[in-house]
Amino acid sequence: SPDFIEVPSTSHGSTSRRLTFHVNYNDGVVELTLPETSTVRDLKTMVFGKFGVPGCSQTLTGWYKTPNSDQTKLSSLKLPRENLLFLTVLDTENNGMDSDRTEDLLTRTYTLNVFDETKCKDYSLKYPGSKTVEEVKADVYSLTDIAVRHQVWSGWPTTLRDDSTTLAAARLNFPQHSLSVKRNPAKEYKRIIVDLADSDSSVEEFEDASESFTGEDEMFVEDMGSKKLQPLIPDNVEDETAGCIHFADEFTNRYGAMHPDFFPGTLEDAIKEACHKPASERRLLAVYLHHDASVLTNVFC
Repeated sequence: SPDFIEVPSTSHGSTSRRLTFHVNYNDGVVELTLPETSTVRDLKTMVFGKFGVPGCSQTLTGWYKTPNSDQTKLSSLKLPRENLLFLTVLDTENNGMDSDRTEDLLTRTYTLNVFDETKCKDYSLKYPGSKTVEEVKADVYSLTDIAVRHQVWSGWPTTLRDDSTTLAAARLNFPQHSLSVKRNPAKEYKRIIVDLADSDSSVEEFEDASESFTGEDEMFVEDMGSKKLQPLIPDNVEDETAGCIHFADEFTNRYGAMHPDFFPGTLEDAIKEACHKPASERRLLAVYLHHDASVLTNVFC
């Protein structure tokens, strides 16, 4: 069952709005709740109580709005009630770094020398330490036209856990670090182009086309091939939040980190967060239906 840790409210007067954080670390997830009048430092103190990672070694990513410092009040970030964060650890034990040193690592500039093996082209990219690996890969996509899920990298440290890690926590060479990227041919999919101008079908025929489909059509297949895929949501999941988090993790493993944020909760809670708020705080809500046996899934995702 989820763990709840309460911290004393720092507000005076009326009861403050409470926020829930699902913090991922080392394949584990804890649920923490605290008033929005608390600071980021208060949250890190709670994380320390659960994982034993000192606040000066913590890097939390996945924020709806990234805080400027540990003194930032959660209320200033305009966060939803439910939040999904990822914890990575900055190795301070061997380097004798304190919290001031950690702040320095997050703000100093790293130069990434990226070689595109597909086009034999070099790029020199400068980023602050607060930039995540995921954001770097997205930028490389815009430069090389190699989608993140098709990128094959060389040069990242072997200790890198996931793409939500910041450059400061990734143990890169400073001030310059060399990387190479190429396109993975195994991830290429055939692009189907339909020329409607050459089609003799009428609008009425297209609208009636659904009547001609049967359960034996090739759009859905029973055998997904020799590769054993893990289910996006296991059958033994008992909690909606845990199921949503597992779905997001496995979706990233399959298709890469470039996808919308999946809400870690029930549809009812998602509607409340998106719609049942003042107009200035409302967020766009999209419902995604996934069919694991569809051959079009890989094309779409």
